[in-house]
Amino acid sequence: MFQNVQRRLVFLYVLTSGIILTLALGITAFLYSQTVIRQQEAVFQANIAHIMSRIQSSNNIPDSWLRELEMQEKLVIRIEENNIPLLYQGAYETPTQREDLFLTVSEKVDSIYRQEALASPSPYQSGIFHTEGLQGDRYLGAYIVLEPYGSYISILVLNDITGVRSQLRLRLCYFLILEF
Repeated sequence: MFQNVQRRLVFLYVLTSGIILTLALGITAFLYSQTVIRQQEAVFQANIAHIMSRIQSSNNIPDSWLRELEMQEKLVIRIEENNIPLLYQGAYETPTQREDLFLTVSEKVDSIYRQEALASPSPYQSGIFHTEGLQGDRYLGAYIVLEPYGSYISILVLNDITGVRSQLRLRLCYFLILEF
């Protein structure tokens, strides 16, 4: 009888320890993923501020500067002046074709942000939004409207976070492996 009670207590101890460990790893994984997402959004916000200040301080936007910024930060940038896109073709290759990506995101921007931008004073910046390409690629996005030098400039900036998302999934798998 004493052995039967001892087995039940050991089983209860192992079960309780497993539940506590699972909860601790689950909370850790959740907090880690939230931290990574917030860091990515903070870097994206800094890139937006950099783009805005460069465009407001100079009426010349060199293609080389846009190309370098896109490649270093995994950005996709579309700039229109008075609703006419700049001739810049872009340097960062995305899984979804660039024009298809802009078409998809432009519908979202038109329905949500463009009217808000026209009603507000310049400069206008939308909140950061999440969007997805046709190939399952994921992006952070922002819509900006500036009126420097008497012209109307709209900027759509997307940040490819597909790699960050896949790294997060890999880290979450590591957490699961740690569990066992």
